[in-house]
Amino acid sequence: MKHTWVTPLALLSVFLFLYAINPTPTNPIHKFIFLSHEVQNGVGSAIDVPTQYGKGRWDFAFVSFYTIVLSFTREFIMQKFLRPMARYYGLNTRAKQSRFMEQMYTAIYFAFTGPWGLYVMSRTPMWYFNTRAMYEGFPHKTSEGVFKFYYLFQASYWLQQAIVLCLGMEKPRKDYKELVWHHVRAPKTFSLQEVLTQLHRLFHSPSYSSATVSISPTWD
Repeated sequence: MKHTWVTPLALLSVFLFLYAINPTPTNPIHKFIFLSHEVQNGVGSAIDVPTQYGKGRWDFAFVSFYTIVLSFTREFIMQKFLRPMARYYGLNTRAKQSRFMEQMYTAIYFAFTGPWGLYVMSRTPMWYFNTRAMYEGFPHKTSEGVFKFYYLFQASYWLQQAIVLCLGMEKPRKDYKELVWHHVRAPKTFSLQEVLTQLHRLFHSPSYSSATVSISPTWD
């Protein structure tokens, strides 16, 4: 388990090598790394209007690539930084170390994507959690690049988390089945609210024990 980050790193290296051969939009690998389905502005459009992007099949390629990216960052951070930290704080059993690493990685991830999500939201009519704007003008066929990148990046995160659970890399929660059903029947339209909820519960759960550096929150 010490080098679980090597496989995703090797895959990323292959992608980047293939893209470096021809680093232009004509290279099919370009669609894995950068957003696809750009919508050309019409004649007479304002110069300062943000570029819009539609939806399409190449979005799946984008999500798959960043699922690999997140798989690498998760394993590298956990094995190279969080496991030594767990040992430093006296967590000697593998079970305690694993739980600590899983929870701390989650905190680190949301610490970055939370502020990023606020920035993205601030550029939309949804600011500040204006849920009515989610449905106004439906269906939304295009979105600004920064919004689409954030949305698909979060999709990559949840896909990567699903893979982790399916492979048994994390110990399932006691309410695992209820958790899955909750997300099936109530899909997220914008994952920032989930990010903020996760962060809040991570540090305010009654089951959080600072004495043992063990984090065991109950999440939705």
